[in-house]
Amino acid sequence: MTAAPALLDPLLAPFAGAPALLWWSAAKDALEQQTGIDNSLVHLLVGALLWLIVERLSRRPVLAWTVAMAATLANEIADLAVERWPDPMMQYGESLADIAWTMALPTLATIGLAVSRWRQA
Repeated sequence: MTAAPALLDPLLAPFAGAPALLWWSAAKDALEQQTGIDNSLVHLLVGALLWLIVERLSRRPVLAWTVAMAATLANEIADLAVERWPDPMMQYGESLADIAWTMALPTLATIGLAVSRWRQA
């Protein structure tokens, strides 16, 4: 069976060899290997930490969620530009799972704060 054509290749090709993206990918791989922490847990913790920092500084949970989502999408676009899996559809699925793991706690926290503030009003 042959691999499906990479749907995003034409869009990602200009970024594939960018030194910053290669450095970012290598740094993430080194962190994962040195700590032994599962990739999904890293995504969960980083998303929560980023959301918490921005929310505490701005006191605006929706802004914090937006920043976390933008950082998550930038990270996944970088991954897609640098990494090449034998099955592109499997890689896209893994990227979607990474986005879900990263945004799970920020989404729950943002909804929780919105409901809490709505009930107090």
